[in-house]
Amino acid sequence: FDIIFYLRSHKNKNTLLNISLANSLSEKFNIVTIGEKIKNKNITNLGNISKKDLYNILQKTKYSLLSAENIYSFFAIDCLSNGVHVFYHNASKPLINLKKNMTPVNYYRQDLVKNLLEKQFKKRFKKQKKIYFKSNRDFSKYFII
Repeated sequence: FDIIFYLRSHKNKNTLLNISLANSLSEKFNIVTIGEKIKNKNITNLGNISKKDLYNILQKTKYSLLSAENIYSFFAIDCLSNGVHVFYHNASKPLINLKKNMTPVNYYRQDLVKNLLEKQFKKRFKKQKKIYFKSNRDFSKYFII
């Protein structure tokens, strides 16, 4: 897949932006969603899936677009752990350790986001280096202030 979207109806999530982008990008690219489903025959909607199934999908996916409210969500960590390059809202500040696998975009300029994504998709893709987190779920080395 070219890009994966995690969709969840919640007041804090900018689901409408993701749905709009997924619909417009689906004309040219392979789009997959998890969580909520989009009514579009060009989009692969998986709904709610297990962590194992998510990891299998992420292994085959190039990019992800995160929702604006939390660039360190479990979904973001899963993407980074599986070598998926992540696009995030430019108002957020990623940690230096993770920045090489992340690209900022202005979520308020959907036209620019779409153009940037289309340009990225046309480039030759090299799977990102996986980011490994400690197995005891101690993220302290990533969250030093």
